[in-house]
Amino acid sequence: MQNTTPTWAESHKEWNLLDPSSTTPKLDGFVAEAAHYAQKPPPTDGIVFDRAGIRAMGCYDGNDLNYYYFMVSKFATSDRWFSPVMTRTEPNRLYLLAGTSAGHAYPLEDNGLTSLDSNLHPTIFQSLDKAGISWRIYETDPGTSYIYKFQPYADQHTANIVPASRFATEAQNGTLPTVALIESSGLSRLDEHPRNNVQTGANYVAGLINALMTSPSWNDSAFILTFDEGGGLYDHVPPVPAVQPGLDPAL
Repeated sequence: MQNTTPTWAESHKEWNLLDPSSTTPKLDGFVAEAAHYAQKPPPTDGIVFDRAGIRAMGCYDGNDLNYYYFMVSKFATSDRWFSPVMTRTEPNRLYLLAGTSAGHAYPLEDNGLTSLDSNLHPTIFQSLDKAGISWRIYETDPGTSYIYKFQPYADQHTANIVPASRFATEAQNGTLPTVALIESSGLSRLDEHPRNNVQTGANYVAGLINALMTSPSWNDSAFILTFDEGGGLYDHVPPVPAVQPGLDPAL
């Protein structure tokens, strides 16, 4: 299966193809937008073999993602999960850390910014610090954590940001912090974009979860697996209304 695009314009046309700014969710633009994206895909997508956009309504079954299908049969799953904002990865990652993207619908760099002010947009980790709760961020690819998008707070807590390779060892040793965030990245191709191999990403996730479940830490732990956005794939359930961010979403 090939990649689709989750960015701002495409997401809103998927919501309502002929009237993207409408409050009426027709959810009728997924195939059209995937086909449009196929005409000018980024070089990372390689050779395009689906120019009709049918991949937007495809799926992976248990033969493709056997680990996930097994886990869903054993543990709780959310069948009404919505990304915080109808756009790409970067703003949704900001929501994960601070509950807001400060009105940005595109990466900060697109607007000449490198970071948000953590004094104006405090992160969940600042709340944990105030409560005296330990935390660490485990980076799949060093130097790519989105906590760096919150200055000056990130500069003061670099000791809390460590390689993801430490997660399994610390789980086994019982030295995990109270709150741990494992942050993925596309640099190592261990994410689950279809342009890579989605099974490679799923296998990476399985290694992390299995390491925790087979360690002494599992006795009093919970693992929450989440994603930054839906990725431009068809959904018959419209997202719920959200609070206006207070800034022009066109930014």
